[in-house]
Amino acid sequence: GGKGNVTLTSYDGCIKVERANSDRIAFDERLAVAKAIFDEFVLSAQKGSSDTVKALLSTAFRMDKNGNVSVAALLKLRRTEIADEQWQRGVAALDDCMRVDGSVSYLRFYRRDDPSLPWQPVVLNASAI
Repeated sequence: GGKGNVTLTSYDGCIKVERANSDRIAFDERLAVAKAIFDEFVLSAQKGSSDTVKALLSTAFRMDKNGNVSVAALLKLRRTEIADEQWQRGVAALDDCMRVDGSVSYLRFYRRDDPSLPWQPVVLNASAI
């Protein structure tokens, strides 16, 4: 694949190894600016803003005990399309503070007794056995 993802399958079709690369996304201190813009959006559209949008914003900017935000929640917020200039400014501010903070590679192993059967993951995590 484009990011170096590779899948290798044995000749008999019963063993498969996948290497998947994934970018680690981080947000810098400008995230506070994006949050302020989204907060202004909620205040300016108070009567028209739905509880769903408010919940989405609350979840996206909630910090865990280590002071980190959920990258997945912020990316979901970024993909939410709302036809409002202030909302679009908030999304642009999110884009400005987002950066790739390295990458990580994963190896996954699968097996099956017959090529017609579905793949079964091979668990290598000793604590999961």
